[in-house]
Amino acid sequence: MFEHNTLAIDPNTLRAGSLSVTPIQVEEWDNDKMWNDEWSYFEAVNSDNLTAPDGETPLVVVVRNGNVVGLHIPGQQTYGRDDWSDYENAHERYVNDDPNDYRTELIDGALDENQFDDVFVSGREGDDAEGPVMNYWYPCASITSDDSAVEAAVAIRDLPLVVVEVGGTYGLVLAGGGQDFTWEIVEAFVRLGQLPPVHYAGDLPAIAGRGNTDVDIILTRACRLALTEMIDLLTRQQKDLNHRKSMWMRNSA
Repeated sequence: MFEHNTLAIDPNTLRAGSLSVTPIQVEEWDNDKMWNDEWSYFEAVNSDNLTAPDGETPLVVVVRNGNVVGLHIPGQQTYGRDDWSDYENAHERYVNDDPNDYRTELIDGALDENQFDDVFVSGREGDDAEGPVMNYWYPCASITSDDSAVEAAVAIRDLPLVVVEVGGTYGLVLAGGGQDFTWEIVEAFVRLGQLPPVHYAGDLPAIAGRGNTDVDIILTRACRLALTEMIDLLTRQQKDLNHRKSMWMRNSA
């Protein structure tokens, strides 16, 4: 559903579910509110403690509000909530039940014993998760559940954004600031299977080094498609309104 490699994406396959998205402002991402279900974030980071079965490639750990909720083995599979219970229950079961049976059930034997122990002993300790920074977030139509939020976090893991859930709606928020990240916001939506919102598609900034790379060519194509789709939609709506106006005038005559 999602694609980490932007170069592998055909913009013509992207969906138009997020075209009209505009930034939603929040007062602040108060950490004290993360625990009362008002909002939460999903962020994927390379683990300092764990490596893939090759012993070299860092595993990607997905963190939700400080707890491990997902694990991505590069080149293999992403394990989300269906495979990975919430941190507290998983840890309790690991400690009190047969670790070998639970290990197989949880991640299909993908990790060896030491790696599995490290996940639950250290959690996200040493991992560079930062959470949301900027006070605007952008709903994304292709993220509809905690499982898809884990997948989305993995797909955008090298972009300066994280996945956020606010009142049951999922979207994206910047995890860094100090410069214009419009190109990165557009790329995040594209990786998640969506044409970029028109709010950003029509406002790509002129930044040194941006615009001519293979990735940027794909992003600009996606932006043009987004603008064309929105123009077509507005044109259809205008024609429909004109038709109804003619009917109303005839009926009132």
